[in-house]
Amino acid sequence: MAIPLELIDSMRKGTAAVFVGAGASLSAGFPSWNALVEKIAEKLDPPIAGEMSGGGFSSEQILRIPMYYQQSAPGLRPLPELVEAVVKQANKTWQAKKKNGATSAHTLLAQLPVDLFYTTNFDELLEDALKDQLRSPDVITSEDRAVQRPARVGCQVRKLHGNLPGDWNNLILTKEDFARAVSRRPVFFESLKDDLRTKTFLFFGYSARDPDFEFLYEAVLETMGGYRQTHYLVQEFAPDPHEQRYLKKKSFQIISLQDFVGSNSSERGATFLDELIDLTSDTVHIRRFFSCLGDGDDAAIVVKSDAHPVEGYLSFPACDVAAAQQLTRDLTLIEAQPKVVSDSFALGRFEHLKTGNLFLVCSPLGNKFTAKVFRE
Repeated sequence: MAIPLELIDSMRKGTAAVFVGAGASLSAGFPSWNALVEKIAEKLDPPIAGEMSGGGFSSEQILRIPMYYQQSAPGLRPLPELVEAVVKQANKTWQAKKKNGATSAHTLLAQLPVDLFYTTNFDELLEDALKDQLRSPDVITSEDRAVQRPARVGCQVRKLHGNLPGDWNNLILTKEDFARAVSRRPVFFESLKDDLRTKTFLFFGYSARDPDFEFLYEAVLETMGGYRQTHYLVQEFAPDPHEQRYLKKKSFQIISLQDFVGSNSSERGATFLDELIDLTSDTVHIRRFFSCLGDGDDAAIVVKSDAHPVEGYLSFPACDVAAAQQLTRDLTLIEAQPKVVSDSFALGRFEHLKTGNLFLVCSPLGNKFTAKVFRE
């Protein structure tokens, strides 16, 4: 199986977290780090060309060029303003695509049975996708916010590099920003260390040679001593044997997108996430099974009842009660509004109930309401 069983098990147990990198936003038209640095490099005087074959930038250049821009002559736009303009333009383009039915990797990431997300991205695609899934994330973007909200309650998105638009004070953009990040945000990064010790992380949208990933590794993982929790890094190609042994020694296993169907990296990434959702998410299966129900829809769960001949109280078969309780839990997960009622009570509201969403527990031989539904 291309998806490791240990990762599936962690997600089903609720002990997994997801770390989202810039690669996840490519399918929505947002720039990679390299593409962002290209735009910054073009503004310098003189402009800087990439050193790598094909014109790309090395890891060192990617960190240095934003610093060059920030330290350059007056008259240039502030670096955060320039980056924010790029993100705003990408978001404008994405919103137009979204109206025409386009989806991003974040739509799938938000369906995973995970309540803790970290990201180095400035954009708000992840938060928006979680809201679309009715998950209302608590977004942590600053040290002050991390101090106020140390507990993992509900769904959280923790943004290590800050947020755009607007949050210029917490952005990590330059080599100097990376160097000062841990000392300036100790609570934020200590929380990350605790989570890396106790949870299984899926890193999506990174490669092992991304500056972001290298920073995380050197500034956080390398400082954790005897830490041995295994994490999973999704990337386009499996590394060479030497790199694979190196990463494994550092507690990373690689999931290669070459093992999944698709004509490009984005499609293969979507196939991987689709398969992972199918293997781990009860909520997604429930939504598919009860596809007629939506957010806030009422649903009556009618259970067989027997009235005591003298006392008049109602009793319910234990197996039917168990089935009704399971239905209630499932329907609550998809934001429906279930209500369990006895068949005796339901008969008195037959005309009203039969026009709505009904779940009939027990056969027509036992459930009086069910029997009437079958007859009519």
